[in-house]
Amino acid sequence: MHRALGPRAITEYRPWMETATRIFMHELLSEPDQYIGITRKYAGGLTLSVIYGYEVKSKDDKMLLLAEECIDILANRVAAEGGVWA
Repeated sequence: MHRALGPRAITEYRPWMETATRIFMHELLSEPDQYIGITRKYAGGLTLSVIYGYEVKSKDDKMLLLAEECIDILANRVAAEGGVWA
C-alpha cells in the first residue's frame, strides 16, 4: 500500500490528477447546481482509478454507485451495528 500510495508513488498520479481536476472544475463551473454529483464523480473516480484502474464516465456510473453502496453498508451497517466505531 505504501509503495502504491506513498509520497514517492503519488507523483506518478499527478498528470491524471491534473486532468481529472480540470474536468472537475469545468463541470463545476458549467453546472454549479450539480456540485454534489460532480464532486462524488471526482472523488469516487480518483479512488476507483487509482485502486482498480477503472475510469468513471458519469455521475451515475454503475461502478461508482456500487462503490458508494459498499461504503454505506460498511460504515452504516456492519461497523455501526457491530460496535466497531465505539
